[in-house]
This record gives sequence, C-alpha cells and structure tokens, in this order.
Amino acid sequence: MILASMLFSSFLSLALPTMQVIHMETSERVIVLDAGHGGIDGGASGSGLVEKNVTLDLAKRVAAQLPKNIFSVYMTRTVDTDVSRLYPSTLSGRHKRDLQNRLTFIRQSRAVAVISIHINSSVNDRDRGPIVFYAVNSQKSKEFAQNMQQALNQVAGSTQRPVGRKNLFLLRHSPFPAILVEVGFITNASDAVRLKNADYREQVAKAMAHVILLRYQHAETPAPYQKQP
Repeated sequence: MILASMLFSSFLSLALPTMQVIHMETSERVIVLDAGHGGIDGGASGSGLVEKNVTLDLAKRVAAQLPKNIFSVYMTRTVDTDVSRLYPSTLSGRHKRDLQNRLTFIRQSRAVAVISIHINSSVNDRDRGPIVFYAVNSQKSKEFAQNMQQALNQVAGSTQRPVGRKNLFLLRHSPFPAILVEVGFITNASDAVRLKNADYREQVAKAMAHVILLRYQHAETPAPYQKQP
C-alpha cells in the first residue's frame, strides 16, 4: 500500500508540478480531506469570510491533528486552487471537471474515510450550527455522520441533526465512507464571528480529528475501487 501511495503521489506531481495535492505520511490508513471550492470558485462569502479560505484552513488543521503513525492524509487541495485541472478531462464545464476530479481522487485513494468541508448559507439568518450530510445508501457513512454531528454540536452549542441526501455528487458516488460537513452558516452572525476566530476553528478541527481517530484508528484499508460494468 505504501508503494502504491508513493506511485500515486508521483503521478499527481507529474500531472500538476506546481500543486501539491497529497500530504503523505507513513500509515496505510488513508483519510481524504476535501477542502471545498478554491481558486476562481470562492464559494459562499459574507461577514468578511470567503468559504474557500475557511475550508482549506480547517482541512489543514484537521490534518495536523491526526496522528501520523495511524493515518496518511490525502488532501484534494493544499493551496488556493480548484481541482478542475487535476486530471485530464473531456467534460466541458469547469464545475463538472472539478467535482469529477475530486471523485476520481477519492476513488484512487483507498480511503478508510472521506470528509468534504464546506460552509453553509441560508435565506434565514437564524439558521446556525454545523450540519453533517451523508449518502442515504451508505450505512457506514450515516454512522460516521451521526458521530461527527454529535461532536460538532458540542463545540458549537447547537442541536442540528445529520441529514441523509441522495443528490450530493461526491457522497453518492464515493466508494468509501464519506460525509460532507457544513461547519456553520456564513449568513448567521454568531456562526460568522466564531468561524473568523482561529481558536474556534482549532476546536472544530480537534473535534473532527477526534471522531476520525475513534472510528477509524483500527480500520482496514478497503479494496481498490472497481468501476461497475
């Protein structure tokens, strides 16, 4: 597995020599951290926050919290860029290429778990707190989401529940347990103030890393993804 991961890393380095997309450690247990948006795609913005910056900061913080002797951390991006050029693609739209490349990255990772990090927004400025999404067809992802939601509620002082979805592309097609974490609402004044605070982001990152450790420290590396006929 280590050799395969090194070859995978070398391939990506050749494909994009100016962009480091993998943070490689020594363990065979892979965690994929997908920092949402990036580059031309800023995501949600408001209250002095830009989603792409917060998601990347949080992904790096989670990676730093995960024990290096237990997990290898693969990041879909480590700099301010989208992922639309990560692999050659015939898809016409940048957004479609970006999503497909994130999925390809995940499929090649043999990850024990996948976490995509985002920030929420709402027309109702009273909506607040982290919300964790999972694919309804994955029991393992649902259990992961439940654990993560409980931990993040404790940090945020919120009472949100995890939400099962059928139409979130990465979650629906990931062959490995995957969740999407909306860490708060950029449209809520309280959430925005917290997300600006580095100490709060660190608390969120620690909570996320703790859940990952509890659930996956003894997980077996899954079989390689095989496309269904």
